[in-house]
Amino acid sequence: QNAAERIMVEELHVIVGEVFALLLMVRIVWICFHFEERTVFDQIWQKHLAHTNYGVLYTLMVLLAVTGITTVLGSGDELSLFGIVKLPYVEALHHPDLKYYSKETHRLLIYVAYGFLGLHTCGAIWHWVSPYIGFLKRSGSE
Repeated sequence: QNAAERIMVEELHVIVGEVFALLLMVRIVWICFHFEERTVFDQIWQKHLAHTNYGVLYTLMVLLAVTGITTVLGSGDELSLFGIVKLPYVEALHHPDLKYYSKETHRLLIYVAYGFLGLHTCGAIWHWVSPYIGFLKRSGSE
């Protein structure tokens, strides 16, 4: 039963990854054609930090998708999108080292992404709380 559960979890992981990669591609195309600055920054360094964080997060998300794909290819499994679009098997990519290093890179990148997601969350909380802090300073309630 443990092996069956592991296979089910792995299949669910792949499906979530496929949805994630598809939505990521749509989002990147959308940003390219409809970019707008939605946040007002108090300081220029906040703007640079936010833009750098966004760039790193999007880069990490693309790398997570790529390492997920190369892990599947390295294991010799068929690569398909939701079981509908199937890519041809590539013998040259079926290699245990590719699978191992792709999988380990995938694991490492997710932890790095958690760190930058935490930074992003801190920035969002700051933008939510900072107007109230400014109000307290102006009203003399401090």
